[in-house]
Amino acid sequence: MFAIRSTLLAALVCLLASPAAAGKPGLTAKLVDEKANSIHASAVVQVEVVGVELIDPALATTSSQAIQAHLHYRVDAGPVIATPVAKLAFHDLAAGPHRIEVVLADSNHEPLGPREVLEVTIPAKSSGHE
Repeated sequence: MFAIRSTLLAALVCLLASPAAAGKPGLTAKLVDEKANSIHASAVVQVEVVGVELIDPALATTSSQAIQAHLHYRVDAGPVIATPVAKLAFHDLAAGPHRIEVVLADSNHEPLGPREVLEVTIPAKSSGHE
């Protein structure tokens, strides 16, 4: 009986510690097939979010029960791409290192807090399309 209670208590603590359980926005980002894509001067970013509903910022409403958000992507010092899309590909990257920043933002384009920075290096032999 004690073992069952301990297991249930541990599961409850894990649930309460996660951002989704607390209703806090969360974000994880990763590069998809980094090596294969970098050979072709590309980077593909896959993002998972918790605690929010991804939506076009122009369609956000104040009456929603969910936190409505979108993603801001930026490669190096380039322009910010604001989109609800959770998988985005960047092509024709120049040879060398690149920094890709992903930020969870509200409908006013203000950061909600979660942010990830990914780094990818495009090999010198890559020149875009082969």
